[in-house]
Amino acid sequence: MKTLNTNYTRHLLPASMAKKHFLDAFKQSFTVKEVLNTSENFTLLDSFDWGLYNSGYIAMRLTNNRISFWKQNDLLDPELSQSIDNVSAKSKFCWDFFASENTETEAAAENIKKILKKALKLRALSPVYKGILKTQQFNLQDDEGKILVFCQLISIHAEDSPRIPVMRQARLIPVTGYENEHNKAIELIESLGGFIPTFTPLDSLMSALGITPQPYTIKPNFPIPANMPARETI
Repeated sequence: MKTLNTNYTRHLLPASMAKKHFLDAFKQSFTVKEVLNTSENFTLLDSFDWGLYNSGYIAMRLTNNRISFWKQNDLLDPELSQSIDNVSAKSKFCWDFFASENTETEAAAENIKKILKKALKLRALSPVYKGILKTQQFNLQDDEGKILVFCQLISIHAEDSPRIPVMRQARLIPVTGYENEHNKAIELIESLGGFIPTFTPLDSLMSALGITPQPYTIKPNFPIPANMPARETI
């Protein structure tokens, strides 16, 4: 997706909203052209102590053993990910992400290893959640086919429920010179119940998946009532 303007808005949508309902709202003011539609199974990865999450990153293993990393505010946008392909299913530690002969992939692999080394140290990546990632991109155009706004719709589905998403977000990217049309698109999304969250996209995802990363401590805390007999506490 190309754009002439780097300012964009990201809205969370009601998960129960049908895609048709979403597109019908835009068709009242724009000609809608779909330019991308993908669906991939994914496995969310992190260490047992949530090293990536606590460092502001997320990692997913996608189709064809591709590993993609996002910063917490760039979540799930395919253009903002750092990815390497054909990663062995056995790759868990930072030193497992070897560079390939492809220069572009090699640079990505080296950067990903740096992220993992800092966030995980000697810890391994493990599966946290399995689901389906659906990405759709649309051009919002005028009657002459001129692109006014770029729209990206990203949906997360549970592995056993591919039809109804647990989270759906829309990203609107304006084209320079068409700020009014961008504002109109925002109004349409908000009329559908969309809103800009006050928390990060990463926390939005964790909340939607029902995951609450817990702080790790090497000193377990076992609450003991003050009036409990010593024999019972043992």
